[in-house]
Amino acid sequence: MSEAEVLVAFPAAPSAIIGDMTLRDLIQLILHIMHCAQAVKNDNHALNYLYLACPDTFWAKYSGDPYPATPAHPGHFPTFHTHATTADIANGRAAWEWQLKSHTDPGTMDRALVHHFYPSSP
Repeated sequence: MSEAEVLVAFPAAPSAIIGDMTLRDLIQLILHIMHCAQAVKNDNHALNYLYLACPDTFWAKYSGDPYPATPAHPGHFPTFHTHATTADIANGRAAWEWQLKSHTDPGTMDRALVHHFYPSSP
């Protein structure tokens, strides 16, 4: 998934805050960030990427599951046994691609959330 694909999936932003920000404005922004985090499907968790917008201390309010962790990097390329068949290689490559996607997608979502709310950030 690309950051551009993620940004397109986000719901419309709330109206701009004019004047001093109130606690209600801040809460509305936090809720909007949480809705954005859930706008893209994550096959690893039923609540999608909500955990990226929710500190681990708040996580128990939304889920009985442990706070999700980003899967480990699967390596720079898939590895195969010496006598692997064509099917074994295809299945191994598909599994490696899925693991790499599971590792990189949370970072992409995190950057998209930041860039959505801080357009001037690098």
